[in-house]
Amino acid sequence: MPKVNSRSLRFTERHATKYAASLLFIGLSLPATALADERYDALIRQARSGDTAPVLAYLSQRRAQEGLSLQQRADYIQVAGWAGHDEEVVALWRADGAALQRDSASLATAARAYRNLKQ
Repeated sequence: MPKVNSRSLRFTERHATKYAASLLFIGLSLPATALADERYDALIRQARSGDTAPVLAYLSQRRAQEGLSLQQRADYIQVAGWAGHDEEVVALWRADGAALQRDSASLATAARAYRNLKQ
């Protein structure tokens, strides 16, 4: 039976421990992300059914604290449009419109807001 080098065995054990710890960290962080996405999706569904205030408050706060992803910027413009907040839509479009040029829903919402404000 071949001899096992204890030094290489310790090296392998250390790597196995680091690998297991990494997998555990990833596994524990996924549910938090999933819950955040689930909460956001629930706010969007609520806005689609007519209650836009909660998601507008959430997006406004998040924009001030962390910034928004492109999808969240587009959602913010859409929901503000549903709520009839034309001034807010125009302000958001002026701030983020260059990044959202290819998003037809945001462009249409901004165009309606500009029309409503006669700008």
